[in-house]
Amino acid sequence: SGRLPSHSGIVANAWYDPILKKMVNVVDDPAIRPLEGEGRGASPSQFIGFTLGDFLKRYSADSKVVSVSLKDRAAILMAGPHADAAYWYLAEGGNFTTSSYYAKSLPEWLKNWNALHRVDQFSGKTWNRLLKDQNLYEKYAGPDDVEGEWDRKDVIFPHEIRGNPSSAFFYNDFQRTPFADEVTLEVALLAKKAHQLGEDSATDILAISFSATDFIGHTYGGDSQEIMDQLLRLDQLLKKLFDEVESSVGLDATYVVLTADHGALPLVENLRA
Repeated sequence: SGRLPSHSGIVANAWYDPILKKMVNVVDDPAIRPLEGEGRGASPSQFIGFTLGDFLKRYSADSKVVSVSLKDRAAILMAGPHADAAYWYLAEGGNFTTSSYYAKSLPEWLKNWNALHRVDQFSGKTWNRLLKDQNLYEKYAGPDDVEGEWDRKDVIFPHEIRGNPSSAFFYNDFQRTPFADEVTLEVALLAKKAHQLGEDSATDILAISFSATDFIGHTYGGDSQEIMDQLLRLDQLLKKLFDEVESSVGLDATYVVLTADHGALPLVENLRA
């Protein structure tokens, strides 16, 4: 939207509601229900104003706006109040979903993808460095084990996804790995095809938040070997995305815009050192 929090209504991830006398999430909406999942009823009802997608749809009736993210708030707020669809990861079940704000039922293509239990297939898979030369990681990101990283237990490569499939613990831990962005891209490309984005003369928007960077950065720090490896892997995923767009739409007919969820300071222990 380009609006500051003082004007957008989006002042934080959550805040205390003095009327309800409880904490509320930024996309909480009691009038909306989740589709096929235990997640919250989520919508952009807290948002004030309009997004780029809303502006586009106002002036181009045939344009479509679709977003995909690990995080419900990222998908919903990127897309805007008038989006055609927003899809997000549900850590309670390891699936992707949406809410009744956008649809009456989950689309068949997403039901079919959820039936594959793709996230469960990463059980037992370890996350190791993409590059074989560990010295490169030492050179650009420093030592692997840095004071201040996460729980001081799982802080060096390789990393395993903790817990077992079908447990919320496993599905939550999965988000701390680059594999989470892999499944996000899978769903995004399916959504692109299902909504026929870029297949006519009207301009469409596909907004994707590759949110594993956020989870990994919060866990290991913005200067860690883990975040370096995540960005190397994300670079490869972006190539897959651009290759698909090139083959189906053409990059000469596409604007690619990269932006950030938020900035991040180095770990305070690194700053002190």
